[in-house]
Amino acid sequence: MDNTIAELIRRLARCQLDGEGECDEHGFVKPDYDSDGTPWCPLGDQQEVQPFDMPNDDAVEALSSFVVAARSLVAAGKVSTDIFRNAKIGTVDREVVYLTALLREYGPHVELSITADIRQSGRCVGGGQARDTVRAVAKRGHLAEGLTPALVEGLLEVWDRWHLNGLRAGCQHQRDFGWPRRPTDDVRSKPCPICDYGYGTAWKHEALPDYVVPFLRRFAVAAEEEVI
Repeated sequence: MDNTIAELIRRLARCQLDGEGECDEHGFVKPDYDSDGTPWCPLGDQQEVQPFDMPNDDAVEALSSFVVAARSLVAAGKVSTDIFRNAKIGTVDREVVYLTALLREYGPHVELSITADIRQSGRCVGGGQARDTVRAVAKRGHLAEGLTPALVEGLLEVWDRWHLNGLRAGCQHQRDFGWPRRPTDDVRSKPCPICDYGYGTAWKHEALPDYVVPFLRRFAVAAEEEVI
């Protein structure tokens, strides 16, 4: 993807999908700024951005299709709800670790997303699926007040097992049969004996257990974050 279009999409997504952030005259979300005035992207990956010129007409037309798709998702109710956002987990190796947990509704389905944001001296140095860094905070770092190693380990177990539960390669039958999350080619080539589904031919939803959302809300309370 053209870097300029990718940049526009990063600026657009939060404003269009979450309804947050201040948009410029083109409808794109403006970047947030660090204390030193450095702009950075307000999304989960929080990649640093720089001011840029608007792209040519072809790029704008391509992006307009993305805008239409984004707005249709909102109209269909496929929007994100925060359980907690930027909850401070603690520090390790002079890095401060924050976590965000979101629930995305897709019709009758709910998908969980957990992402990290790692900062050093106020600047983003990592994030995304940085579970090892979060684990390091619990084992040898300094946890935020209210959190315990056991509570963080429980969060990591939920994160590892249920992150993006709406993007499963196998059907429920295959999971019940004990198929591994990363099966060998030999196993992958065999269709489900019950529904004949071919592994990896579509994204399947796996329902969250009843304990997951209440646990995450308790985690937010322990982290002294507002529970939504």
